[in-house]
Amino acid sequence: MVGHNAGAAAPANVMIVYIHGFNSSPASHKSKQLRDRLAARGRGAEFVCPALPYSPTEAMALLEREIARVPAAEVTLVGSSLGGFYATALTEKSGVRSVLVNPAITPQEGLRAYLGPQKNLYSGEEYVLTEEHLAQLAGLNVPKLARLGRYLLIHTTGDELLDWRIAVDHYRGCRQVIVQGCDHGFREFGNYLDIVLEFAK
Repeated sequence: MVGHNAGAAAPANVMIVYIHGFNSSPASHKSKQLRDRLAARGRGAEFVCPALPYSPTEAMALLEREIARVPAAEVTLVGSSLGGFYATALTEKSGVRSVLVNPAITPQEGLRAYLGPQKNLYSGEEYVLTEEHLAQLAGLNVPKLARLGRYLLIHTTGDELLDWRIAVDHYRGCRQVIVQGCDHGFREFGNYLDIVLEFAK
């Protein structure tokens, strides 16, 4: 997938990067909710949401190029599902803040059931998820976090794909907001954007 940036003209001092999940895109509803809230506050230029390559290594390289454009202290990542996994790896490496929304903890295991032909839910683009992709994810895995104060976890207890209790344990010591009910898609995300943006300051 070719990288595409929404809001690539962000000012040189502030950046909020939405990192979409597996088979998702910048057109996801959570991405749109965040973009629209920032625009409503006159902060639309701060928003960045690249369309990620399917290769985890390439996706991380793209994200690293994006966040390198501003000081780490002025970057907040908002990662959903697989995007939360990428955000965690980036926070541990560079110290940027991350808001993790129903994050994948070990996608190298969870995505094994999806090996084979895939189609992006938004673009319709087709590709093949391979063992090499899983190996790349395993190489990005952070088993123990060192930058606890740089995370905000938001997880729904009704997530049908990812067990919220595993995330609570993995991010123990980080700020956490546990939402009763709601599914993995979390269409109610917009109700929590004030918390997200307060953390991003």
